[in-house]
Amino acid sequence: MVQTSQRTQLEDLDHKGQKKTKDTYSRDFNSRKQSWRLFKEHCPRLVFTGTFVLLLSITLYAYEEDGSSSHAQRNGFNVLTVILTLALGLNFFEVFRDVAKVARWRVLAYGMYKVNQMDDILRGESLMRLLRLMCKRPRSRRIILICATWILANLLAQGALAILALTWSFDQGHDSTSIITTQGSVNVTKLECYYNFNGTACADENPKFAESVQTIAHSYGDDIRSEHRCTVQDVLKDAHQECYYYVSDDDDSVFTLQYRQYNPDDDTYSYPYLTPRLITSSSGPCLQYAVNTLGPDSFISGTDGAGSILAIPYHNDTHNGTLDVPRELAGWDATTYVWTDKLAPQASVAQACGPRCLWMWAFRQWGPATKRPNAVFQCPISISEVTSADSPNFNTPDSVARLAAASIALNGRYTSSPPPGPGTLWSQAQFYPYGSYWEADGLSAQGVGSLMAEFAIGSLARVADLNPPMIVTDTQPVLGYVLEVKWQYYIPLATGILVFHALLLGLMLWTARRVVVVDESYLALTRLMGKLVLDGSLDGNQEGARGSELQLNGCLLNDAELARAIEERIENAGGISYWAKTNGDGTSTLVLGPKPLGDGQFLDGTYT
Repeated sequence: MVQTSQRTQLEDLDHKGQKKTKDTYSRDFNSRKQSWRLFKEHCPRLVFTGTFVLLLSITLYAYEEDGSSSHAQRNGFNVLTVILTLALGLNFFEVFRDVAKVARWRVLAYGMYKVNQMDDILRGESLMRLLRLMCKRPRSRRIILICATWILANLLAQGALAILALTWSFDQGHDSTSIITTQGSVNVTKLECYYNFNGTACADENPKFAESVQTIAHSYGDDIRSEHRCTVQDVLKDAHQECYYYVSDDDDSVFTLQYRQYNPDDDTYSYPYLTPRLITSSSGPCLQYAVNTLGPDSFISGTDGAGSILAIPYHNDTHNGTLDVPRELAGWDATTYVWTDKLAPQASVAQACGPRCLWMWAFRQWGPATKRPNAVFQCPISISEVTSADSPNFNTPDSVARLAAASIALNGRYTSSPPPGPGTLWSQAQFYPYGSYWEADGLSAQGVGSLMAEFAIGSLARVADLNPPMIVTDTQPVLGYVLEVKWQYYIPLATGILVFHALLLGLMLWTARRVVVVDESYLALTRLMGKLVLDGSLDGNQEGARGSELQLNGCLLNDAELARAIEERIENAGGISYWAKTNGDGTSTLVLGPKPLGDGQFLDGTYT
């Protein structure tokens, strides 16, 4: 005896052993249960679509948050996204096929068709078959509209998936925000001295041009105002932010320069690696002195002749003295920074406060614009060693540090007397009128020291920029690949794909109402079409059917030839439809063939 689980089932959605049928091949049909069965069978595809969209979104977000990626990581991303988009496209393609396989029964049940049209409708999951169906006669506006709408929906769905891949780009970066690092050759700046302007030699190598290094140090510091200054917090918020130099958050008299190094292939110096090597300039506690009243006797003789020096008497509670300022470098509502030693900063002992520290002076003069009292300021300016400098190539010598510390006052002026004269005597100062960034109007003593320290870090920064490079082995920056996702387009598209899939599922359930959906297997379809093809029965009843030559012949006929052979036998039947024949015992039989008037409803009940 054949076991129930092995029996051929015409429709197995409503029983599955839950209700005993009248005979071996009878099955009960219930429209509501059929819809529920279809939902359970096809809902996993909707879950798959949601899963693929979620995995794709996670992949995009993870790679975008990761920042720069290597070439291998980019290849991995491409593999992942191709797999996910292909899986999403294939799953979506199958959804359309599934809907078409269900909808064909409703289309067949609500119309009369030629045999060749019926054949195309049964294979409606193929878009080419739908195109053929639209062109076959007799043409039906309803069929043309259904086919055109379905083809357009397929194209729109596949187009949306293609457009989804256009919402991101994974291209090579072009600046320091997109670098990755490796060990290799790098360009680092030579820091052993201030090179001359053409970068061929240290500026202080030729004693005939001893003033060159002084003027270079000053011009480098004065140029810092063209660059962007940040705070430490700015740097912490974005490690890739290209801050030229930055000031401490809790002490505005401490400035830091972060050294950079470059890939030798980076000819334009566009993607530096910001190294852990730091150098700072800072001002210690500054002193402020009151100035005695200046008069005609305050002008004394100097190297430029009688009255060429303004001797400024200053004092505070514990100290007093005189600050000599060149007459042409003093003026109302202005600040003059003065290097007071007759020796160059590199060799100074009198103004040294450490191997990399110098005492610097400034004179702020009263004027009619501000009417502030005259004041003299004295500040110790220090330059630190370079942190994390694991090679002498990465450090700055004391001579460079001293030149930077004094750079705000240097102008390269000196007098030289051959022996037995006093030799070279430096007389350096710089004048900044009211309105200049470096003018000290309204600043405290510590504020003046902050300007001196900022000028010094600027001088060191230009050394790092303009000195010639050398090749060493260290952390090498390489341009990585940066993923950019246009989320404003991706999110609506991805959401639309999910919603469209859900609508397709709803369309499937709607088209399955009040119609029996036959199993899509070839065996089930063959069983349903057997009478039409082999015996040409007009009413689905085997009794009285005319014999058909197709029972024994025509195994190599194509679909068009078979359709013509069948049409010859049923030419007066009015066409083919899908309907249910009511039997005398109250049961129904599914028929794919000519349909008589007043019959064909798919009622809930038993089908044989």
